[in-house]
Amino acid sequence: MARPAVLNPCPWCAGKIEHRFIVLLIIAVCAAIACAESWEDLSLYGRSKQGWLRRFLALPNAIPSHDTFRRVFMLIDPEAFEACFMAWA
Repeated sequence: MARPAVLNPCPWCAGKIEHRFIVLLIIAVCAAIACAESWEDLSLYGRSKQGWLRRFLALPNAIPSHDTFRRVFMLIDPEAFEACFMAWA
C-alpha cells in the first residue's frame, strides 16, 4: 500500500525526510477510525497514543506535526492511493 508511485515527486524534500510514509499512513488511518477530522486531529491522536504506537512503529523523530501530515497527503495522487488501498483492503 505504501508504494512510492502513490506520491507525486517533491523536489524540495530530498534529504529532508524525517518520517516514513508508512508511519504517517498508519497514524492517519488509526486517527480516522477514531473520528479525526483535521490535520491537527491526526497529530493530536499520534501524540496522545504515542506510547501505544511505539509498540509497533519506529518513531525516531516522534510524532509528525499537523503541517507534515498536510504536506505529505497533499502530494498523494488520489486515484493511485485509492487503487492501492482497495487492493490492500
